Amino acid sequence: MFELIYTGFFFVLVFEVLLFLFLNLPTPTGWKGAVVNFLSKNQKVKILLKVHLGCCILSALFFVDCMNRETKYQIDKQEAKMGDSFAAGRFHLK
Repeated sequence: MFELIYTGFFFVLVFEVLLFLFLNLPTPTGWKGAVVNFLSKNQKVKILLKVHLGCCILSALFFVDCMNRETKYQIDKQEAKMGDSFAAGRFHLK
């Protein structure tokens, strides 16, 4: 489930980067001004911006969760290497 959410966030990020790269291209006419004016005054776009902010906060929480899981994995891995365990290749039969 989380893998699907991470994939979705990745494609949204790629779309945003492509959109802003497109808006930064130089053009001979001022049609981008009309697009920016529409984006800044449309009520549905303002709602989408709030949803986007929520998604950014959610992705930050996912990043923190991912970092915590990685840290826990590294600690468990080091503990397994140091003790008597099958992972370390050292175990004593009693």
